[in-house]
Amino acid sequence: MKFVIKLTALFVIPALACPLSAQERSIARGVTTAARAQQAGLDAAMQTSKAGVRIALSTSQAGALALRSAQELLNTPASVPQASISQTLEKRLQTSYRHAREIQVQYPDLFTGNGPMYNTGPTKSAFPQIYHRAARLYPNAPFLKHSPKNLTTYFLAQENRHMFCLAPQLNALQEIWRSNMAKFKQLQIQVPWSAKEDIHWLADRIPLNTYYLLIGEYHDEPNIKNKVAQLLRELRLKQPEREIILFTEFLPEYKQRDHWLIKDYAPEVRNAADENDIPIIGLEPNFVSTFEKHETSIHYYSDEDPVMYTEGKTNIWRSLEGKRLRDNYWLTIMQELRQEHPDALFVVYAGDAHIRGWEPFSLTSQLRGRNTFTVSFIPQNEITWFDDVTEELFSDARVLSFRDKHLRQLFGADVQIRVE
Repeated sequence: MKFVIKLTALFVIPALACPLSAQERSIARGVTTAARAQQAGLDAAMQTSKAGVRIALSTSQAGALALRSAQELLNTPASVPQASISQTLEKRLQTSYRHAREIQVQYPDLFTGNGPMYNTGPTKSAFPQIYHRAARLYPNAPFLKHSPKNLTTYFLAQENRHMFCLAPQLNALQEIWRSNMAKFKQLQIQVPWSAKEDIHWLADRIPLNTYYLLIGEYHDEPNIKNKVAQLLRELRLKQPEREIILFTEFLPEYKQRDHWLIKDYAPEVRNAADENDIPIIGLEPNFVSTFEKHETSIHYYSDEDPVMYTEGKTNIWRSLEGKRLRDNYWLTIMQELRQEHPDALFVVYAGDAHIRGWEPFSLTSQLRGRNTFTVSFIPQNEITWFDDVTEELFSDARVLSFRDKHLRQLFGADVQIRVE
């Protein structure tokens, strides 16, 4: 029997899943205009004297006109440009927080961890440590680079927007998984071989014209690292003459094989790469602390008391917005090097949340259509979100793949392998 599976836009989680409304675009234009005028005033004043900065800001005709235009759009009282921007961003955060709270009530099972974000504790916030990189984080938002508070407010509003934009899509994906359980089961690839042959079979399955091999793992699992190392050796056997480059989350950006982090975290992978003439290049941006995680105190919506806030700590780089910034930065690095290595096989080794196709902003979702192949290594007894939704119908499958490419896209990986 041949199944016909139709995909819609719901199956693709785009990098930007929440477009601005017309009103928000107007607000953004006004704020950006005011910010640029403010920056122009600063630049002009700096050319004469530092003491002239305040005067230039208050007397710049262009700045005053732009600010007046922005204030009319925003209906905010007259103030200096930075204060006006702060008020606008705070209003945007409050609105996003309210919508995210509504979404959390509507889809409680989708967000069992951190909830909508409202404000950060001033002494524990990570944002003052990174706001000088605001221009790098948000190149299209110049009004953020002079204020840690504005960067914090903007970041948290982005996080809330992701929640209320992505929740309906992820909920729809769950329903599609449930409705296609029989098709998943009938088109599941049978596995007559032993676990020792898994990686050899996998290497044979990866097309020779693959340009991006995306490998996801669950962290701190030694046996998974051994499987990744074995796969690198098999890849070299299959393509002895091809240039292969390994990119990894476990190295700072552009750093290479001799960095201590890759030696300590995954020496098996590093050794396999060395033995097979595969250079290693780091992806993790410098604005993400590899050594001391940026944990910030956040006020969350409380399920127990909906009118109160509860405080908790979160690693901002594990949030949806933090992940989006990281994944997009990784893509930038790979795109730069693709210009120099147009025919190379780029292998990406990172956490599964950065790789799995249905994960928001994942590399698989952003590179779809560019000769990609996605592999997910998970611990043997791990119950994934897919397992939970499909009533653990496939939780005993050591190797899980499907004979239909649309089902593999829905599943978020071409192959999933459970590792003891």
